[in-house]
Amino acid sequence: PAQALLKSPQGAVVDRNASAIYIADTGNHVVRIVGIDAATDPVVAKTLAGSLGRPGASGDLGLAVDARLRAPKGLVLDPEERLLFIADSGNHAVRLVDLSERTIVTIAGSLGRAGASGD
Repeated sequence: PAQALLKSPQGAVVDRNASAIYIADTGNHVVRIVGIDAATDPVVAKTLAGSLGRPGASGDLGLAVDARLRAPKGLVLDPEERLLFIADSGNHAVRLVDLSERTIVTIAGSLGRAGASGD
């Protein structure tokens, strides 16, 4: 099986069929997907969003794997399991990954800027 080293993972969510687990690999500044693929290796681990070990605040409207995250923590799947919401805590933002297109966009906050406004 494929093996991915994690560094301080602080969030995870499983799809409804338990065929994929999304992991906020906080210390590595990425989100991983671990899936079951019986046709090949029983366990496949890949980086879904972020650049391994390279924190930053970039990548909106591009491929999620090319984006830079900073200490992602919380993860939520939408009910149809087409969208993954990421609490990009170090960037003070919520990011959205379209799982079919594998693209990312910031939907709340301003990348890298903490604050209190918007009421």
